[in-house]
Amino acid sequence: MENWIINYESTIRLSFFFGIFIIMALCETLLPRRQNTFNSTTSNSSTSIRGMRWLNNFSLVFIASILTKIILPMSLVSFAYYCQQSGWGLFNQSIFSHISHLAIFVVSLVLFDFVIYWQHRIFHLIPFLWSFHKVHHSDQQIDVTTGIRFHPIEILLSIAIKFIIVFIFGLSASSIIAFEVILNALALFNHSNVKIPIRLDAIIRKLIVTPDMHRVHHSTNRKEFNSNFGFNISLWDRVFGSYQDQPSLGHDNIEIGLKDYNNSDQPRHLAGLLIMPFQSSKPFKK
Repeated sequence: MENWIINYESTIRLSFFFGIFIIMALCETLLPRRQNTFNSTTSNSSTSIRGMRWLNNFSLVFIASILTKIILPMSLVSFAYYCQQSGWGLFNQSIFSHISHLAIFVVSLVLFDFVIYWQHRIFHLIPFLWSFHKVHHSDQQIDVTTGIRFHPIEILLSIAIKFIIVFIFGLSASSIIAFEVILNALALFNHSNVKIPIRLDAIIRKLIVTPDMHRVHHSTNRKEFNSNFGFNISLWDRVFGSYQDQPSLGHDNIEIGLKDYNNSDQPRHLAGLLIMPFQSSKPFKK
């Protein structure tokens, strides 16, 4: 099974990614939560700007994929399998041999999500890391493609953190591919501009992060973008005091993006996004 997962890792991940992407893109087109508008200093129409955003956001993840292939000698899944064969990591020790694979699998998913939550918070706290993460927040609207809008270097740093976690805990290849599929799917879901009835949203967000919950995190309001850091499980924000239920101005009036860039065309150009981390800006503080 592990060999099959490694051999078809790319196929599995791409199939789920494009499947979920198409579903969420259709949902937010048919049932939009809010009307996306753009404050542009140019004469471009909203439609052309939206197309540019989509192209730029996809270009970022494409560049990251190429760099990952060039820089890393093996994938995270292959590394996990190697650690398993070598007996590296906590869960690969004999003391865990009597515990069911399902239990370890579930614990691995929760552990990975816990790490991603704190990774997100740390990327907001440390100026060097924030310089890359702000590319994600510079999006002046939020839709399904915002879920893939990350600077290539941030993606590489995130992968490096995952390698460390796999090495320490000896997470299985199957748990990693499952978590990556879930993470990508929920990132597309909770960044989407889809309308979910308030009562249904309240039920869903008891377990996972919803679009309304995560939209608060993309507010230009400092208190709000220092809240709701979770991508998958909503529990972490509640436990660690970073949960905010709704934006102060409401979802129709919330201002999305970063105040440093909302009057600039830089976030709309791929070159501007790539060089953004290397330009000085105000630190990301509470």
